[in-house]
Amino acid sequence: MENLLYAQTQHTPQIEFNEKEKTISITGNSYPEDSFSFYQPIIQWLKEFMGNCSQNDTVKVIIFIDYMNSSSLKVYFEFFDILEEGNDKGVKIDIDWYYQIDNDIAEETGEDFALDFETLNIKLISRN
Repeated sequence: MENLLYAQTQHTPQIEFNEKEKTISITGNSYPEDSFSFYQPIIQWLKEFMGNCSQNDTVKVIIFIDYMNSSSLKVYFEFFDILEEGNDKGVKIDIDWYYQIDNDIAEETGEDFALDFETLNIKLISRN
């Protein structure tokens, strides 16, 4: 399986998926013109990746998104659904959700994900 790397743009986050290291990093803003088209290959990669993980694996996810539009939010629910399925199969999922200390919306979004996906280990981390 190939690693996945998307460079950050004004409207899309930097995305780094490393299959060997079992790390996923998403940083930046997410408001592409067509979120579903942009994220489709990313979601496909994640499904395949999680399908290849075993019970003894630990996947580290780092998310630091300052802003996401509503269509991106819907895609991230699918993203977390896939992670939760892996968690339910015994894969350990550690998620660090970073937000700027003065960004209430990003903090609340992370809190909402933590409430909606209670079985996932989502840690909220503020940054200056």
